[in-house]
Amino acid sequence: MDETLRATQIIQDQMEAMRLYTWDQLNTTGVVPATFTASYYPTNAAGSTGNNFNYTGTVKFSNVSMPQMVYANDNKAATVTVKWTREGISHTKTLTTFVSRYGMHNYLYHSY
Repeated sequence: MDETLRATQIIQDQMEAMRLYTWDQLNTTGVVPATFTASYYPTNAAGSTGNNFNYTGTVKFSNVSMPQMVYANDNKAATVTVKWTREGISHTKTLTTFVSRYGMHNYLYHSY
């Protein structure tokens, strides 16, 4: 598996998990971990002998600067960054997206 592809998978995993948090959870310090590590080879993966290494990552939320939007306060920018070093070369991959107060979690966990 290509190490850049694995970094992309790790970022996607973090982003998919974020979609399920409520707005209050996203805005509560410590609910979404600010840092994480992930392995090149998932636990017990075939071929994981000798070539395994870890990625380190960060998750950051920031206010959206869109003054023309009435609902700017109901959105945050979420940035996931993954870093790794192989053969003495440092690599970084980053993805930023928006999360909304009225996002996917409202549809998945609606209580009747």
